[in-house]
Amino acid sequence: MARRYDSKTTIFSPEGRLYQVEYAMEAISHAGTCLGIMAEDGVLLAAEKRNVHKLLDDSVLNEKIYRLSNNISCTVAGITSDANVLINHLRWWAANYRLRFGEEMPVEQLVQELCNEKQRFTQRGGKRPFGVSLLYAGWDKHYGYQLYQSDPSGNYTGWKATCIGNNHAAAVSLLKQEYKEQSLEDAKKLAIKVLWKTLDVKLASEKIEMAVLKRKDGKTVLEELTDKELETLIAEHEKKEKEAETMAEKMPTPSDQTELAFLRLLERTKKLCDNVETNAHKIQAAAGQLEALLNKMHELNKAESNELVQYTRELNQLRIISQVAMQKSAENKLQQIERIPKLFPLLNGGGKETEEKEEEIGEQLQSSNEIKLKNKTIYEQELRDELFHRIHQDKKEIKHDEMQEQMANELLSLTRSLKENMKVAGNVIKDDNQRLVRMQQQVDSNEERLSAESVRLARHAYKCGFDCMLVFIVFFIFISFIWMVLVMKIFPKVSDWRKSTCQQSLRPQYRCLTHIHMGMRTGNYNVFFEFTVVIPVIKNLCLEDNLSNINALSPFVLMLAVLYSVILELATSPTSQVLHERNHFKDRYTEEQKLLDYILFNYEKAVRPVKNSSSTVVVKLGMTLTNLFDMDERNQVLTINVWLDQWNPADFNNIKSIRIPCDLIWLPDIVLYNSADDYTTGYMKSRAMLDFDGTVFWPPPTQLRSTCKVDVTLFPFDYQKCSLKFGSWTYHGFQLDITNRSNNIDLSMFVQSGEFDLVKVGLTKNDRSKTQSRSIRSEKSLGTHAVPSPTQI
Repeated sequence: MARRYDSKTTIFSPEGRLYQVEYAMEAISHAGTCLGIMAEDGVLLAAEKRNVHKLLDDSVLNEKIYRLSNNISCTVAGITSDANVLINHLRWWAANYRLRFGEEMPVEQLVQELCNEKQRFTQRGGKRPFGVSLLYAGWDKHYGYQLYQSDPSGNYTGWKATCIGNNHAAAVSLLKQEYKEQSLEDAKKLAIKVLWKTLDVKLASEKIEMAVLKRKDGKTVLEELTDKELETLIAEHEKKEKEAETMAEKMPTPSDQTELAFLRLLERTKKLCDNVETNAHKIQAAAGQLEALLNKMHELNKAESNELVQYTRELNQLRIISQVAMQKSAENKLQQIERIPKLFPLLNGGGKETEEKEEEIGEQLQSSNEIKLKNKTIYEQELRDELFHRIHQDKKEIKHDEMQEQMANELLSLTRSLKENMKVAGNVIKDDNQRLVRMQQQVDSNEERLSAESVRLARHAYKCGFDCMLVFIVFFIFISFIWMVLVMKIFPKVSDWRKSTCQQSLRPQYRCLTHIHMGMRTGNYNVFFEFTVVIPVIKNLCLEDNLSNINALSPFVLMLAVLYSVILELATSPTSQVLHERNHFKDRYTEEQKLLDYILFNYEKAVRPVKNSSSTVVVKLGMTLTNLFDMDERNQVLTINVWLDQWNPADFNNIKSIRIPCDLIWLPDIVLYNSADDYTTGYMKSRAMLDFDGTVFWPPPTQLRSTCKVDVTLFPFDYQKCSLKFGSWTYHGFQLDITNRSNNIDLSMFVQSGEFDLVKVGLTKNDRSKTQSRSIRSEKSLGTHAVPSPTQI
C-alpha cells in the first residue's frame, strides 16, 4: 500500500501520512544514540561514537557535538553528510545575525530558521527530507539555558531531558523516571547511567562523547569531557551496578510475581478502608482486580492452600466493607457489618459465633493473625528492599528527602497563613473602599449644597445692595428736589438763564441731550461707557408761551437723567473697590508683564497674524542637523535629529525681545510629508522669542523618521540618498510662503555616527502652481547622503 504513495515527498497516503518523512525518521532511529539533559547550572550533551577503528584518524570528521556560535551547540543523529550541510547553514545564520545586530542570535530563533529549511524540503518535488535529527543546547539573555530537538519534518520541541537515535524510547523512559532538578555533576552521572542501559555494546570512554555548556565569567563556554573524566564516571557507575547486584542477590524474593502483586494491591486497599465513605468505589474496583489475581493464583497453583483461603476471606471482607459503605439506610449498614468476619482487629464484631468459627478454622489452617503478619512482613520487605531493582537511598538522600518534606510542610503552612491574611486584608480593603465611596458621596452632596447656598447668598446680597441703593437714590432725589426748589425761590432771576439754555438746546429738534462719559481700565481691556440720556419734551412745552413750564421741569428732569445714568453704570460695571484693587496690582506689574498684556489683547492664535486675508505670511525654515541615529534598510526608514527654525511676523513693541510659551501664539503647521511615523506633534514645546520688529523665532528640537528608498546591493559599502520634504498641511502658497533661512544646513552641532558617514547635504525650494485654481504649494526639501562607516565593518 505504501509503495503507491512514497514515490514523492509531497504525496499524502489515505491515512494522512508522508512516508518519505517517516522513512527519514526511521533512519534516525538506527543512528547513534544522542541525549541532552538540562541542569540548574548548564546543559549536558552526550553522543555515541560508532565505527571506532584503530586505523581511523580521530582528528578528521570524528566529532558528534558541534559548536554553532558562542552561545549555542548541538549534537546530531542520522546521515553524516546531511548533518554537515545543516551545520554549515546554522553557523552561517548565527554569524550573519551577529554581524548585522551586534549580538548573539537567540537559541529558539536559530532553531526556527533550520526547521523552516527542513520543512521546505518536505514540500518541494525532486528533493528528499534531511535524514538528521538534532539536539540544540544554548543560552540567551531572554530564557537562559534551553534544550531543543528538531526532526526531519521541520517540527521542534523544547525539553528538560530527551534522547534521539538508537534505543531512544528506552532512554526517554529511563530519563522520565530518574530526571529531577539537579546540577551538572548529577546530570553527568545520569547520562552515564542511561547510556549504560541503552547502548548495545559495553560502555567505554572511546565510544562516547560528552560536553557541558555553562556560563563562566559572564561568557558561555562549551567544555568537552576528556577520556580520563569519562573513564572515572564509567568506573563509578560500574561500581554502583555491582553493589546493586550484590544486594539483589541477598534480598528475599516472593515465590510468585502474581502473589506479590496481589499482596501489594491488598495492602493498598486496606489503607483505603481508613476512609470507607469516600473510597467505597475505589475499594470495589480494587476488589475486582484482587479477584482476578486470586483466580490466576488458583490456576497457577503456586501458593499454599491455606494462604489462598486466607486471601479469599480478606477479599470477601473488602467486598462487604464496600457494600456497607454504599448502603444508604442505617439498618442495612448494620446488617452488612454483622456479616464481616473477624479478620482485622479494628473490624471485630465481638460475637461468640465468630469466635467459635475461628477456632474451628484454626484447627485446619494457620492462624489468621500469623498469615496477616506474614503478608505484612513480605510487603514491608518488598518496599524496604526495592524489589524492582532500585538502588537504596544513602543517608544524604534520605536526609535531603526529609528536609524537602519539612520545607514542603513549612511552605504549606506559610501558604495557608498567607491565604488567611490575604482574605482578611481583602475584607479590610473592601470595607475601606465602601467607606471611601460613602464619604465621596457625602462630599459630593455637600458640594452641591454649598454651591446652592452660595448662589442663594449671592442673590440675597445683590438684592440687599440693590435695595439699599434704591433707598439712597430716593433719598438723594428728595434732597436734590428740595434744594432746587429752594434755589429757584431764592434766586428767581436764574429763570432767564435757564430759558436761554433750554432754547439753545431745543433749537431744531425740540429735545435736550445730556452726554455722560465714564471710562476705566480693567485688566487687559479699556472699557468706555457712554450714556446718552434723551429728555423728551413735548413741542408745545418748548414754545415761547410755555417756556416757563420747561424752565420749571428742566433741572428736575436733568437730575433724574444723571441719576439714572449713574445707576445704570454702577449696575453694569465692577465696584470701585475691585477697580481700586486691580489698579493697585496693575501698578506692581513688571514691564514684560505689561507688554505681554498689551500684546495678547484681542489676540487669537487660531488665525494667521495678518489684517488682510490676502496677505502672505513668510516663514523662514532652517535646520541644524545634530545626529544621524539609525538607517533601517529592511523597512527603508531614516531616523535623524534636527532643529526647526520657524519665523512668522507679529506686532509688538517697547521691549526688543521677550520669550513666551509657544502655545500662546500662532504657529505654522509645517509637517514632514514623507514621515515614517504617525502624524502626531513631535516637537518639544520650547519657548518662542519675540522681537520688537514683529519677528518670531521658534527653535523646537525634534527627532524625525522619514521614508527613504534604500538599495542594499553593495551592502555594507552602499551609498544612500534620503530626502526630507517639509511644507504646510493646510495653507497654500498665497497664505504661507516657506523660504530658506540659510543657503545650507547648519552642521556645527552634528555628531558623527559610528555606522554611517554623512557625505553631502543641501536645501532646495519647490514651488508648485496651478493657473486655474490660483493656488501655490510651497515645499522645502532636505537631501542627505549617507554611507556606512568603514570603522563599523
